Amino acid sequence: MPMNNRPLPGNKDCRQSPGVFTPLIDRNRCEGQADCVPACPYSVFVVSTLPEDQRIGLTFIGKLKGTAHRWQQALLVHPEQCRACGLCVKVCPEHAITPYPYMTIKETSQAMQNKIVLITGGTGGIGKQTALTLAKLGAQLVVTGRSQTSGQAAVQELKQLSGSQQIDLLLADLSTRQGVRSLAEQFNHRYERLDVLINNAGLAAPKRELTADGIETDFAVNVLAPFLLTHLLMASLKASPAARVISLTGGEAKGQIDLDNLQAERSFSGLSTYSHAKLVLMAVMYEFAQRTQGTNMTVNVCYPGQASTQMTRSVTPEMLPGLMRLIWPLFKQVVREDGGQSAAKASRSSVYLATSAEVTGISGQYFDTNCKRVVWPQAVLDQETRQKIWAITERLSQ
Repeated sequence: MPMNNRPLPGNKDCRQSPGVFTPLIDRNRCEGQADCVPACPYSVFVVSTLPEDQRIGLTFIGKLKGTAHRWQQALLVHPEQCRACGLCVKVCPEHAITPYPYMTIKETSQAMQNKIVLITGGTGGIGKQTALTLAKLGAQLVVTGRSQTSGQAAVQELKQLSGSQQIDLLLADLSTRQGVRSLAEQFNHRYERLDVLINNAGLAAPKRELTADGIETDFAVNVLAPFLLTHLLMASLKASPAARVISLTGGEAKGQIDLDNLQAERSFSGLSTYSHAKLVLMAVMYEFAQRTQGTNMTVNVCYPGQASTQMTRSVTPEMLPGLMRLIWPLFKQVVREDGGQSAAKASRSSVYLATSAEVTGISGQYFDTNCKRVVWPQAVLDQETRQKIWAITERLSQ
Protein backbone atom coordinates (compact mmCIF):
# COMPACT_ATOMS: atom_id res chain seq x y z
CA MET A 1 0.00 0.00 0.00
CA PRO A 2 1.58 3.30 -0.99
CA MET A 3 2.41 5.69 1.83
CA ASN A 4 1.61 9.12 0.41
CA ASN A 5 0.58 12.46 1.82
CA ARG A 6 -3.15 12.21 1.20
CA PRO A 7 -5.54 13.68 3.83
CA LEU A 8 -5.62 11.91 7.15
CA PRO A 9 -8.52 9.46 7.59
CA GLY A 10 -10.45 8.85 10.78
CA ASN A 11 -12.27 11.24 13.07
CA LYS A 12 -10.79 14.51 14.28
CA ASP A 13 -10.08 13.19 17.76
CA CYS A 14 -7.87 10.49 16.27
CA ARG A 15 -6.01 12.97 14.11
CA GLN A 16 -5.40 15.47 16.86
CA SER A 17 -4.32 13.01 19.52
CA PRO A 18 -0.65 12.20 20.06
CA GLY A 19 0.49 8.62 19.85
CA VAL A 20 2.17 5.97 17.81
CA PHE A 21 1.32 5.08 14.22
CA THR A 22 -1.68 2.90 13.64
CA PRO A 23 -0.30 -0.51 12.67
CA LEU A 24 -1.37 -2.66 9.76
CA ILE A 25 -1.27 -6.44 9.74
CA ASP A 26 1.16 -7.73 7.12
CA ARG A 27 -0.95 -9.75 4.68
CA ASN A 28 1.97 -12.02 3.90
CA ARG A 29 2.09 -13.23 7.49
CA CYS A 30 -1.60 -13.16 8.38
CA GLU A 31 -2.82 -16.62 9.38
CA GLY A 32 -6.48 -15.71 8.83
CA GLN A 33 -7.49 -16.49 12.41
CA ALA A 34 -9.69 -13.38 12.55
CA ASP A 35 -8.85 -12.60 16.17
CA CYS A 36 -8.89 -8.94 15.22
CA VAL A 37 -12.56 -9.10 14.22
CA PRO A 38 -14.29 -9.52 17.61
CA ALA A 39 -11.89 -7.02 19.15
CA CYS A 40 -12.90 -4.20 16.83
CA PRO A 41 -16.01 -2.31 17.99
CA TYR A 42 -16.65 -0.98 14.50
CA SER A 43 -15.68 -3.77 12.13
CA VAL A 44 -17.71 -4.79 9.09
CA PHE A 45 -17.05 -7.57 6.60
CA VAL A 46 -16.36 -6.47 3.06
CA VAL A 47 -14.90 -7.88 -0.12
CA SER A 48 -11.48 -6.32 -0.49
CA THR A 49 -12.04 -4.93 -3.96
CA LEU A 50 -12.67 -1.48 -2.52
CA PRO A 51 -10.45 1.39 -3.68
CA GLU A 52 -7.17 1.43 -1.86
CA ASP A 53 -7.80 4.79 -0.21
CA GLN A 54 -10.85 3.31 1.54
CA ARG A 55 -8.96 0.44 3.14
CA ILE A 56 -8.38 2.12 6.46
CA GLY A 57 -7.35 -0.23 9.26
CA LEU A 58 -7.49 -3.14 6.85
CA THR A 59 -6.75 -6.58 8.23
CA PHE A 60 -7.09 -9.63 6.02
CA ILE A 61 -8.87 -12.55 7.66
CA GLY A 62 -8.53 -15.51 5.40
CA LYS A 63 -10.05 -17.03 2.31
CA LEU A 64 -13.67 -17.37 1.34
CA LYS A 65 -15.05 -20.88 1.39
CA GLY A 66 -14.88 -22.52 -2.02
CA THR A 67 -12.41 -20.10 -3.56
CA ALA A 68 -8.71 -20.21 -4.19
CA HIS A 69 -8.24 -16.52 -3.33
CA ARG A 70 -6.98 -16.23 0.18
CA TRP A 71 -7.39 -12.48 0.52
CA GLN A 72 -10.87 -11.88 -0.84
CA GLN A 73 -12.58 -11.32 2.50
CA ALA A 74 -11.29 -8.67 4.87
CA LEU A 75 -12.03 -6.72 8.01
CA LEU A 76 -12.52 -3.06 7.21
CA VAL A 77 -12.94 -0.26 9.69
CA HIS A 78 -14.60 2.63 7.91
CA PRO A 79 -12.77 5.98 8.26
CA GLU A 80 -15.86 7.53 9.80
CA GLN A 81 -16.10 4.79 12.41
CA CYS A 82 -12.52 3.94 13.34
CA ARG A 83 -11.61 5.23 16.79
CA ALA A 84 -7.97 4.15 16.51
CA CYS A 85 -8.22 2.26 19.79
CA GLY A 86 -5.62 -0.30 18.71
CA LEU A 87 -7.56 -3.33 20.01
CA CYS A 88 -7.25 -5.12 16.67
CA VAL A 89 -3.50 -4.90 16.91
CA LYS A 90 -3.22 -6.06 20.49
CA VAL A 91 -5.00 -9.34 19.82
CA CYS A 92 -3.17 -10.25 16.61
CA PRO A 93 -1.57 -13.66 17.26
CA GLU A 94 1.17 -13.02 14.69
CA HIS A 95 2.04 -9.48 15.82
CA ALA A 96 2.88 -9.01 12.16
CA ILE A 97 2.77 -5.25 12.33
CA THR A 98 3.97 -2.69 9.83
CA PRO A 99 3.63 1.06 10.38
CA TYR A 100 0.79 2.87 8.69
CA PRO A 101 2.27 6.35 8.81
CA TYR A 102 -0.59 8.54 7.70
CA MET A 103 -2.96 7.73 10.56
CA THR A 104 -2.13 8.48 14.18
CA ILE A 105 -3.55 6.49 17.05
CA LYS A 106 -4.99 7.79 20.29
CA GLU A 107 -3.52 6.82 23.58
CA THR A 108 -4.70 3.25 23.26
CA SER A 109 -7.67 1.89 25.16
CA GLN A 110 -7.23 1.21 28.82
CA ALA A 111 -4.48 -1.34 29.34
CA MET A 112 -5.90 -4.60 30.62
CA GLN A 113 -2.62 -5.99 31.87
CA ASN A 114 -3.31 -7.60 35.26
CA LYS A 115 -6.82 -6.20 35.47
CA ILE A 116 -9.05 -8.66 37.32
CA VAL A 117 -12.20 -9.40 35.33
CA LEU A 118 -15.13 -11.58 36.41
CA ILE A 119 -17.45 -12.81 33.64
CA THR A 120 -20.58 -14.72 34.61
CA GLY A 121 -21.42 -17.37 32.04
CA GLY A 122 -17.91 -17.00 30.64
CA THR A 123 -17.55 -20.65 29.65
CA GLY A 124 -19.77 -20.46 26.59
CA GLY A 125 -21.37 -18.26 23.97
CA ILE A 126 -20.84 -14.50 24.07
CA GLY A 127 -19.22 -14.69 27.50
CA LYS A 128 -16.59 -17.12 26.28
CA GLN A 129 -15.72 -14.95 23.29
CA THR A 130 -15.51 -11.92 25.58
CA ALA A 131 -13.17 -13.86 27.84
CA LEU A 132 -10.99 -14.89 24.91
CA THR A 133 -10.44 -11.33 23.72
CA LEU A 134 -9.80 -9.95 27.21
CA ALA A 135 -7.37 -12.79 27.93
CA LYS A 136 -5.41 -11.85 24.81
CA LEU A 137 -5.29 -8.28 26.09
CA GLY A 138 -3.60 -9.44 29.29
CA ALA A 139 -6.48 -9.46 31.77
CA GLN A 140 -6.59 -11.85 34.72
CA LEU A 141 -9.87 -13.62 34.05
CA VAL A 142 -12.34 -15.37 36.29
CA VAL A 143 -15.20 -17.12 34.47
CA THR A 144 -18.18 -18.85 36.01
CA GLY A 145 -19.85 -22.09 35.03
CA ARG A 146 -22.21 -24.66 36.50
CA SER A 147 -20.28 -27.81 35.56
CA GLN A 148 -16.74 -28.63 36.66
CA THR A 149 -16.16 -30.82 33.61
CA SER A 150 -17.42 -28.48 30.90
CA GLY A 151 -16.12 -25.44 32.77
CA GLN A 152 -12.57 -26.77 32.98
CA ALA A 153 -12.70 -27.81 29.33
CA ALA A 154 -13.69 -24.24 28.38
CA VAL A 155 -10.92 -22.76 30.52
CA GLN A 156 -8.32 -25.04 28.95
CA GLU A 157 -9.51 -24.04 25.49
CA LEU A 158 -9.37 -20.36 26.42
CA LYS A 159 -5.84 -20.75 27.73
CA GLN A 160 -4.73 -22.52 24.57
CA LEU A 161 -6.32 -20.00 22.20
CA SER A 162 -5.26 -16.90 24.12
CA GLY A 163 -1.82 -17.97 25.25
CA SER A 164 -2.69 -16.75 28.75
CA GLN A 165 -2.61 -18.88 31.87
CA GLN A 166 -4.40 -16.24 33.94
CA ILE A 167 -7.86 -17.76 33.59
CA ASP A 168 -9.69 -19.29 36.56
CA LEU A 169 -13.02 -21.07 36.92
CA LEU A 170 -15.51 -20.56 39.73
CA LEU A 171 -18.54 -22.84 39.92
CA ALA A 172 -21.89 -21.23 40.62
CA ASP A 173 -25.60 -21.78 40.17
CA LEU A 174 -26.86 -18.27 39.47
CA SER A 175 -30.51 -19.31 39.67
CA THR A 176 -30.43 -19.37 43.47
CA ARG A 177 -29.50 -16.79 46.08
CA GLN A 178 -27.20 -19.29 47.79
CA GLY A 179 -25.45 -19.94 44.48
CA VAL A 180 -24.86 -16.22 43.97
CA ARG A 181 -23.66 -15.77 47.54
CA SER A 182 -21.31 -18.74 47.15
CA LEU A 183 -19.81 -17.20 44.02
CA ALA A 184 -19.26 -13.86 45.76
CA GLU A 185 -17.67 -15.57 48.75
CA GLN A 186 -15.31 -17.57 46.54
CA PHE A 187 -14.27 -14.48 44.62
CA ASN A 188 -13.82 -12.23 47.65
CA HIS A 189 -11.72 -14.90 49.36
CA ARG A 190 -9.36 -15.48 46.41
CA TYR A 191 -8.91 -12.03 44.85
CA GLU A 192 -7.86 -8.70 46.30
CA ARG A 193 -10.07 -6.55 44.10
CA LEU A 194 -12.37 -6.57 41.08
CA ASP A 195 -11.67 -4.20 38.21
CA VAL A 196 -14.39 -5.31 35.79
CA LEU A 197 -17.60 -7.23 36.48
CA ILE A 198 -19.45 -8.44 33.38
CA ASN A 199 -22.95 -9.70 34.17
CA ASN A 200 -23.16 -11.82 31.05
CA ALA A 201 -25.07 -14.94 32.13
CA GLY A 202 -28.64 -15.13 30.90
CA LEU A 203 -31.53 -17.55 30.65
CA ALA A 204 -34.53 -17.90 28.34
CA ALA A 205 -36.73 -20.56 29.94
CA PRO A 206 -39.11 -22.60 27.75
CA LYS A 207 -41.84 -22.58 30.41
CA ARG A 208 -42.58 -20.96 33.73
CA GLU A 209 -40.65 -22.67 36.49
CA LEU A 210 -39.63 -21.69 40.00
CA THR A 211 -36.18 -21.96 41.50
CA ALA A 212 -35.40 -23.54 44.86
CA ASP A 213 -36.06 -20.07 46.32
CA GLY A 214 -39.54 -19.98 44.81
CA ILE A 215 -38.57 -17.31 42.26
CA GLU A 216 -39.41 -17.55 38.55
CA THR A 217 -36.27 -18.67 36.71
CA ASP A 218 -36.06 -15.91 34.07
CA PHE A 219 -36.34 -13.24 36.76
CA ALA A 220 -33.91 -15.08 39.07
CA VAL A 221 -31.09 -15.41 36.53
CA ASN A 222 -31.58 -12.27 34.42
CA VAL A 223 -32.45 -9.77 37.16
CA LEU A 224 -31.93 -10.98 40.70
CA ALA A 225 -28.52 -12.64 40.14
CA PRO A 226 -26.73 -9.59 38.66
CA PHE A 227 -28.40 -7.31 41.22
CA LEU A 228 -27.34 -9.45 44.18
CA LEU A 229 -23.90 -10.33 42.83
CA THR A 230 -23.01 -6.69 42.17
CA HIS A 231 -24.02 -5.82 45.74
CA LEU A 232 -22.05 -8.70 47.25
CA LEU A 233 -18.91 -7.74 45.29
CA MET A 234 -19.10 -4.07 46.22
CA ALA A 235 -16.11 -4.22 48.57
CA SER A 236 -13.95 -5.81 45.86
CA LEU A 237 -15.15 -3.25 43.32
CA LYS A 238 -14.35 -0.39 45.70
CA ALA A 239 -10.82 -1.80 46.08
CA SER A 240 -10.21 -1.09 42.38
CA PRO A 241 -8.98 2.36 41.36
CA ALA A 242 -11.67 2.51 38.66
CA ALA A 243 -14.17 -0.37 38.63
CA ARG A 244 -16.53 -1.08 35.77
CA VAL A 245 -19.81 -2.99 35.96
CA ILE A 246 -21.21 -4.11 32.60
CA SER A 247 -24.53 -5.89 32.19
CA LEU A 248 -25.77 -7.47 28.97
CA THR A 249 -29.36 -7.06 27.95
CA GLY A 250 -31.15 -8.97 25.21
CA GLY A 251 -34.39 -9.63 23.42
CA GLU A 252 -36.67 -6.74 22.44
CA ALA A 253 -36.38 -3.78 24.79
CA LYS A 254 -39.82 -2.44 23.98
CA GLY A 255 -43.07 -1.75 25.78
CA GLN A 256 -43.70 -1.10 29.43
CA ILE A 257 -42.52 -2.84 32.56
CA ASP A 258 -45.42 -4.74 34.09
CA LEU A 259 -44.92 -4.57 37.84
CA ASP A 260 -47.72 -7.09 38.34
CA ASN A 261 -46.05 -9.62 36.06
CA LEU A 262 -42.36 -9.36 36.99
CA GLN A 263 -42.18 -13.11 37.60
CA ALA A 264 -44.71 -14.05 34.92
CA GLU A 265 -47.33 -14.47 37.65
CA ARG A 266 -50.13 -13.55 35.27
CA SER A 267 -48.74 -14.77 31.96
CA PHE A 268 -45.64 -16.49 30.61
CA SER A 269 -44.68 -16.23 26.96
CA GLY A 270 -41.22 -17.62 26.19
CA LEU A 271 -39.01 -15.00 24.58
CA SER A 272 -41.43 -12.20 25.47
CA THR A 273 -40.96 -13.05 29.16
CA TYR A 274 -37.20 -13.15 28.60
CA SER A 275 -37.28 -9.73 26.92
CA HIS A 276 -39.35 -8.33 29.78
CA ALA A 277 -36.85 -9.65 32.34
CA LYS A 278 -33.99 -8.03 30.42
CA LEU A 279 -35.91 -4.74 30.32
CA VAL A 280 -36.29 -4.97 34.09
CA LEU A 281 -32.53 -5.62 34.36
CA MET A 282 -31.88 -2.43 32.40
CA ALA A 283 -34.04 -0.47 34.85
CA VAL A 284 -32.21 -2.00 37.82
CA MET A 285 -28.78 -1.17 36.42
CA TYR A 286 -29.84 2.37 35.47
CA GLU A 287 -30.90 2.85 39.09
CA PHE A 288 -27.65 1.25 40.26
CA ALA A 289 -25.74 3.85 38.25
CA GLN A 290 -27.73 6.66 39.83
CA ARG A 291 -27.03 5.37 43.32
CA THR A 292 -23.28 4.99 42.75
CA GLN A 293 -22.66 8.42 41.24
CA GLY A 294 -19.49 10.05 42.50
CA THR A 295 -17.81 6.74 43.37
CA ASN A 296 -14.96 4.86 41.73
CA MET A 297 -17.47 2.62 39.96
CA THR A 298 -19.26 2.98 36.64
CA VAL A 299 -22.35 0.98 35.70
CA ASN A 300 -23.40 0.56 32.07
CA VAL A 301 -25.55 -1.75 29.96
CA CYS A 302 -24.88 -3.06 26.46
CA TYR A 303 -26.88 -4.88 23.85
CA PRO A 304 -24.73 -7.56 22.15
CA GLY A 305 -26.99 -8.27 19.17
CA GLN A 306 -28.11 -11.59 17.73
CA ALA A 307 -25.76 -14.54 18.10
CA SER A 308 -25.74 -18.30 17.85
CA THR A 309 -25.32 -19.59 21.39
CA GLN A 310 -26.49 -22.60 23.35
CA MET A 311 -29.36 -20.49 24.64
CA THR A 312 -30.58 -19.26 21.26
CA ARG A 313 -30.17 -22.70 19.68
CA SER A 314 -32.37 -24.13 22.46
CA VAL A 315 -35.32 -21.90 21.59
CA THR A 316 -38.42 -23.83 20.52
CA PRO A 317 -41.22 -22.63 18.21
CA GLU A 318 -43.54 -22.34 21.21
CA MET A 319 -41.23 -19.76 22.78
CA LEU A 320 -41.60 -17.33 19.88
CA PRO A 321 -44.21 -14.55 20.01
CA GLY A 322 -47.32 -15.20 17.89
CA LEU A 323 -46.56 -14.18 14.31
CA MET A 324 -42.85 -14.92 14.68
CA ARG A 325 -43.69 -18.61 14.69
CA LEU A 326 -44.46 -18.28 11.01
CA ILE A 327 -40.77 -17.56 10.37
CA TRP A 328 -39.48 -20.37 12.57
CA PRO A 329 -37.32 -21.90 9.76
CA LEU A 330 -35.67 -18.51 9.20
CA PHE A 331 -35.05 -18.10 12.93
CA LYS A 332 -33.34 -21.50 13.11
CA GLN A 333 -31.19 -20.56 10.15
CA VAL A 334 -30.10 -17.33 11.85
CA VAL A 335 -29.08 -19.06 15.09
CA ARG A 336 -27.51 -22.17 13.53
CA GLU A 337 -24.13 -23.29 14.82
CA ASP A 338 -21.40 -21.10 13.32
CA GLY A 339 -18.32 -22.00 15.31
CA GLY A 340 -18.60 -18.97 17.57
CA GLN A 341 -18.38 -16.35 14.80
CA SER A 342 -21.60 -14.52 15.65
CA ALA A 343 -20.86 -14.76 19.38
CA ALA A 344 -17.45 -13.22 18.76
CA LYS A 345 -19.06 -10.32 16.95
CA ALA A 346 -21.66 -9.96 19.70
CA SER A 347 -18.90 -9.77 22.32
CA ARG A 348 -17.54 -6.50 20.93
CA SER A 349 -19.74 -4.22 23.02
CA SER A 350 -18.72 -6.01 26.23
CA VAL A 351 -15.05 -5.83 25.30
CA TYR A 352 -15.40 -2.16 24.38
CA LEU A 353 -16.99 -1.22 27.71
CA ALA A 354 -14.41 -3.27 29.62
CA THR A 355 -11.36 -1.78 27.90
CA SER A 356 -11.93 1.50 26.14
CA ALA A 357 -10.56 4.74 27.52
CA GLU A 358 -13.47 6.46 25.78
CA VAL A 359 -15.86 5.31 28.52
CA THR A 360 -13.64 6.10 31.49
CA GLY A 361 -15.86 7.74 34.08
CA ILE A 362 -18.97 7.23 31.93
CA SER A 363 -21.83 5.68 33.89
CA GLY A 364 -25.55 5.12 33.52
CA GLN A 365 -25.41 4.70 29.76
CA TYR A 366 -26.79 2.20 27.26
CA PHE A 367 -24.65 1.01 24.33
CA ASP A 368 -25.78 -0.89 21.26
CA THR A 369 -24.11 -3.77 19.45
CA ASN A 370 -21.91 -1.27 17.56
CA CYS A 371 -20.66 0.21 20.84
CA LYS A 372 -22.50 3.45 20.25
CA ARG A 373 -24.29 5.23 23.05
CA VAL A 374 -28.06 5.11 22.44
CA VAL A 375 -31.19 6.30 24.19
CA TRP A 376 -32.58 4.15 26.98
CA PRO A 377 -36.01 2.58 26.44
CA GLN A 378 -38.69 4.90 27.79
CA ALA A 379 -39.76 2.36 30.42
CA VAL A 380 -36.31 2.47 31.99
CA LEU A 381 -36.46 6.24 32.45
CA ASP A 382 -39.53 6.12 34.69
CA GLN A 383 -38.06 6.86 38.12
CA GLU A 384 -41.08 5.68 40.08
CA THR A 385 -41.08 2.33 38.27
CA ARG A 386 -37.33 1.92 38.79
CA GLN A 387 -37.57 2.54 42.51
CA LYS A 388 -40.43 0.06 42.89
CA ILE A 389 -38.42 -2.57 41.00
CA TRP A 390 -35.39 -1.83 43.17
CA ALA A 391 -37.42 -2.34 46.35
CA ILE A 392 -38.90 -5.59 45.05
CA THR A 393 -35.55 -6.94 43.91
CA GLU A 394 -33.90 -5.92 47.16
CA ARG A 395 -36.57 -7.76 49.16
CA LEU A 396 -36.27 -10.90 47.02
CA SER A 397 -32.49 -10.95 47.41
CA GLN A 398 -32.67 -11.25 51.21
